[in-house]
Amino acid sequence: MAITTTLVPDGMDVWGKHRAHTFDFHAASGDTYPSGGVVIKAKDVGLSYITGAMVVGGGLRQATDFPILYLGSAAPFSLPTSVALRLFSALGTEISGTFPADFNIRLLVYGG
Repeated sequence: MAITTTLVPDGMDVWGKHRAHTFDFHAASGDTYPSGGVVIKAKDVGLSYITGAMVVGGGLRQATDFPILYLGSAAPFSLPTSVALRLFSALGTEISGTFPADFNIRLLVYGG
C-alpha cells in the first residue's frame, strides 16, 4: 500500500496573506520509510510555498512515534516549497526500514 495524503475539506482557512490546509497523512504497515523522512511538497497540499507545518492530531502511540517536521531549504530570498516529516523513537533515533503499523497523523500546513 502506498503512503497517502488526503486534504480535509473543512480544514482550509486563510490567515492574513497565508492559507492553511489540513490533511491526513497515512502510511500502512510495511510501507517503506525513506532515509531522511517523507518529503511533502507544497503543490501536493494545494500551496505554492510553505512557511510552517505542525502535527495537530492522529493516532500516535505513546513513547514510540515522535514526528518532527523540517522545512525544506530555500534559495536566498525565496520561500521553502517542501517540508520533511521525520519519525523518531523514544530513544531519539530516527526509525528506519518501514513505518510503524498503520501510521496516521493529521497535519496543518500553511503558506501561500
